[in-house]
Amino acid sequence: MLRRTESVVEKMLTNWMALCMYYYLKEYAGLSLFLLFKAIKHQIEKGLVDAITHDARYSLSEERLLRENVEHGVVTLHIVQDDLDEKIQCKVLDCDTISQVKSKILDALFKNTPFSLRPSIYEVDLEWRHGRGGHLTLQDEDLTTKTIGGWKKLNTLAHYGVKESAVMSLISPERQLQ
Repeated sequence: MLRRTESVVEKMLTNWMALCMYYYLKEYAGLSLFLLFKAIKHQIEKGLVDAITHDARYSLSEERLLRENVEHGVVTLHIVQDDLDEKIQCKVLDCDTISQVKSKILDALFKNTPFSLRPSIYEVDLEWRHGRGGHLTLQDEDLTTKTIGGWKKLNTLAHYGVKESAVMSLISPERQLQ
């Protein structure tokens, strides 16, 4: 109703209403809306989510429903960070792209931190720590990326062969060059 405004008065009314609602949203309704957002995000990410189209198996909208049947499994990762004393567990899907995995790990690491204060998925790299001193940086596209019919297939955990209880770490790209 208020999105398509024609006159200056209607635009002023829209902005005035938004300003009047700010205190109410901040003090009373904000927490409920945030909890609703987190619950919906959690439900959607429990199933498959297409990394390109963002269609999801457990979508609220039928238009964004992922109808394709894809074999997948749940993998529990152990996240080790230099600044944390203990490992954090994070459940992901083996068909998640590396960017999706980084996003889920960031959600687990920074669950009580405002979104504006946490790093983005583009500011960190995902490092798989396996074996004795073996470290491999995982990326959506690298030299091992498969091309099928002219289309590049984004790398997933299954592509790299990551199994249950794998140890991962988020590192800054500068640290990787050292």
